[in-house]
Amino acid sequence: LTVESKRVFILSFEHNLTQIHKQVIVGTPYKELVAAELVILEEMVKKNKGLVNISLVRLYFGMSIDSLLKGQLEESKIQARAGVFLATYLQHGEKLWEIFKEAPEIQKHTLRDMHLGIAQINNDQSLAKLLNAQSPCECLQEAFPTLEG
Repeated sequence: LTVESKRVFILSFEHNLTQIHKQVIVGTPYKELVAAELVILEEMVKKNKGLVNISLVRLYFGMSIDSLLKGQLEESKIQARAGVFLATYLQHGEKLWEIFKEAPEIQKHTLRDMHLGIAQINNDQSLAKLLNAQSPCECLQEAFPTLEG
C-alpha cells in the first residue's frame, strides 16, 4: 500500500507540475517557478503527511539521477528540487510553512541548506555534484568525471 501510495503521490505531483509549467510564460523568473512548485508540494504534503519520509526524498533524488543520465536536464532539476523541498520539510516539519511566511532575511538564515540546494540545482555541474552527494553512484561519476576527487 505504501509503494502504491507513493506512486500516486509522485504521479499527482508530476501532473500538477505539468499544469503549472504549461501556464508559465516564457521568461518567468526562476524564483516564481520554484515558488509555484513549492506551493504544489506544500498542498500535497499537507494531504499526505504519512508518506513523506526519507525514502521519498531518496526516491526523488534517484529519479533525478535517472533523468540526468537520460539527458532530461529540466526534469532532473524539477525532481531534485522536490527532493530538496521534501528534505527541508523533514528537517523542520509543519513549522516549515510558517517559516515561508517570515521575512526573506530570516528565511535565508533558517532555510540556508534549502537555498544552497536550490542554487546548486540551477547549475548543471553543481546539480550532478548535489545528486552524487545525496546518492553516490558510479554511473554519475562515469558520466561526469569531474565528480571524482
